[in-house]
Amino acid sequence: MENQLAGFAQFDNDIRSERCRNGMIAAAASGRYVWVAPLGYLNGNSRNGPSLVLDTPEVVRLVRKSFELVDTGLTLPEARQQVTKEGLRTSKGKALSANGFRKMLTRKTYTGSFTAFEETVRGDFEAIVPEEVFLRVQPKLHRARSTGRIVAYRINNPDFPLRGAVRCAKCGTLLTASNSTGHGGRYGYYRCPQCGGPSLGKAQVEGQFTQLLNSVSLEPALTKLLGLAIDANLESKRSMGVKQMSQLKVRLGALGTRHRQILDKSLSGVFSDSDTKRLLSETEQESDDVQAQIALAEGSELVPEQVIKTGLAILQDMGTFWQKAGLTTRQQLQRFLFPEGIPFGQSGFGTCKTAFCIQQKAVVSMAENTVVAPRRIELLFGD
Repeated sequence: MENQLAGFAQFDNDIRSERCRNGMIAAAASGRYVWVAPLGYLNGNSRNGPSLVLDTPEVVRLVRKSFELVDTGLTLPEARQQVTKEGLRTSKGKALSANGFRKMLTRKTYTGSFTAFEETVRGDFEAIVPEEVFLRVQPKLHRARSTGRIVAYRINNPDFPLRGAVRCAKCGTLLTASNSTGHGGRYGYYRCPQCGGPSLGKAQVEGQFTQLLNSVSLEPALTKLLGLAIDANLESKRSMGVKQMSQLKVRLGALGTRHRQILDKSLSGVFSDSDTKRLLSETEQESDDVQAQIALAEGSELVPEQVIKTGLAILQDMGTFWQKAGLTTRQQLQRFLFPEGIPFGQSGFGTCKTAFCIQQKAVVSMAENTVVAPRRIELLFGD
């Protein structure tokens, strides 16, 4: 009898499993993604809506940028380091591992399609990455696995300092660059790897970029105002730091007193052993937190005065500074001024998000109020 009951139970489980599988096959065939959403998406909670919905714009941007960076020539470690630095994290709040980053780049789901039960279907959700970009990235992943790096078209090429910083004005893709030979010479060009627009001469793009830097450089009077505002802000931070440190040390002393009082009351029989253990644990945990805050405050340093002076001088003549700087410094300056890249097309450079310090109206307003959130001006120079 027991064997028969076990057989019926197994038969029932097999039927349930088969029905579940058939349901998943039917859902997938209709374009619904029936698994846990990959990074950049969230599982939809409506039967009538898409099976995957886009995560926050920032997460989506960083996932898309991961593909773009590898497409334009960064090695996998370089691309992962860049997007991790900008804030890309897993759903558990952790940085992507090297293997996790590679696996993300192999997911066809980001193109709006997926493979399920040996069939490739078009999903009912929005794509994050153009299929052309996805397909160009795949062979680079295989090369990177065997050689440890992507050999061709690396972004860190001194001949093309703007590669990875300038976007196509038409589709927003980061421009790539290469040299061409002909007419007895070797000529450099920037081009969009996605929409196939016309190639843009290296001299044209970099010449106009230098002009752009000159146009956004600050006038001496405005630089002086910015310097005064930074000095006022740093002085405010110093005062706040002293006050915060004093408060933390007072709190640490109070926790020490509390610790002794708990032990005294435990010895006097006022607290039970369980209460004593709990109260001591809470006090010690808070004490550790306060000590960590004190160590962090003691270890933090304000930007040195000489660094600020050098940075302000650079802001007055950024075109000349960029032309004379080495590759690493140029790239740092580009990322600082245009953190999301800058569009370029036949009519020249377009508008984009810029660093706060070159938004002249904002600088004037900030200087008038003598309050400024200090930026890492030392990042403007390095090699």
